[in-house]
Amino acid sequence: MAALIRTVRHSAPFRHTRRLVLRIPKAIARASSSRLRRPPWIVNSFPKSGTHLLYQIVRAMPGVTDYYDFIASHPPLKRTPVPPTRIAKRISALAPAEVCRAHIFHSPEAATGIARVNANHLFIYRDLRDVCVSEMFYLRYKAKWHHLHPHFRDAASERDALLLSINGLPAASPIFYPNIHERWRLYRGWLSNNNCHAVRFESLVGEERFHTIRNILLHFQDPDVPLSSRGASPDLSSLAQELCSAVNPHQSHTFRSGKTASWQRHFDRSLTSTFDDVAGESLSELGYS
Repeated sequence: MAALIRTVRHSAPFRHTRRLVLRIPKAIARASSSRLRRPPWIVNSFPKSGTHLLYQIVRAMPGVTDYYDFIASHPPLKRTPVPPTRIAKRISALAPAEVCRAHIFHSPEAATGIARVNANHLFIYRDLRDVCVSEMFYLRYKAKWHHLHPHFRDAASERDALLLSINGLPAASPIFYPNIHERWRLYRGWLSNNNCHAVRFESLVGEERFHTIRNILLHFQDPDVPLSSRGASPDLSSLAQELCSAVNPHQSHTFRSGKTASWQRHFDRSLTSTFDDVAGESLSELGYS
């Protein structure tokens, strides 16, 4: 029964209906409070880099409200990306103290929109080789409703599906899915954006978790706007320890293993060489050897 309930809760129709129902309290919140004093939180990520992990941490912060919204520059049911102006419009609709998950391409429109709503913007990224492995398993076996699922499902083997994740689809394909290097380039601008705090996935799944979470709290700490809705800012170290316990990756419908360097078990020499040819520059730029 528990498994059935989880399946229903994570289904696309249920999530869509829940967002529609929550539009009313969200609209009331936007009309009755200020984003200047209660900034929304945007948990942005490069897909398959730990979105839900970071989202659980932010969602557990005092005073944060979840309307289960998700902003994506390339939604899974669309063949091509959404124009940046539409993404900026979605961002402008965020409510005070709302936490919103996102896969938002970097663009001047999105960056300006985030600044205008005074959002606390987090961006999580990961070793791109692990991204390819995670994406391959997700699109081949789990996301049967995704427009890319037939391509990964029909690959002759997991190795061929990994090649697809690395190389993408041909430019002439009606589905926008460039190689991993080009996909990363759509997001990389957030790393140099002054209003964005970037987090490495690996720092949240190992011994650095506490310090990483505390650094997030320090980065967004404002003495005039307490993190706590109860009127007094909690001790950051105590809050960071509390938020560490909020992490439960098995609650995510996209979770597979959550491990680092899993690519080493799936990449042979030929795949490694192919990846280096396609995205070695990006990998080096991110500090992964």
